[in-house]
Amino acid sequence: MNEHQGYIPKTLDNLARFGFWDLYQSMLFLVVFGFGVVMHLLLPGLILGALLAWTYGRVSSGQQRGFLVHLLYWYTPLGSGYKSIPPSDKRHFIG
Repeated sequence: MNEHQGYIPKTLDNLARFGFWDLYQSMLFLVVFGFGVVMHLLLPGLILGALLAWTYGRVSSGQQRGFLVHLLYWYTPLGSGYKSIPPSDKRHFIG
């Protein structure tokens, strides 16, 4: 009998990782560091990017997947772009 019959891998739903950071932390770091490089502020971009990525890692630990998208939707104007869905304070559910 096959010894792997019924084996379910524990890492099947893990997010992609970049070094020791997950995908969202590394994207945050690379965007801030990239802005620092473009504006010729290499060291402040490096420090601020690492600090923001570390802070995001602390805040998002224990949260659901896609926590950065959740934050962007609720706390930036990106979430108000849907015309068919009224704002959350104007919705009334029937039933």
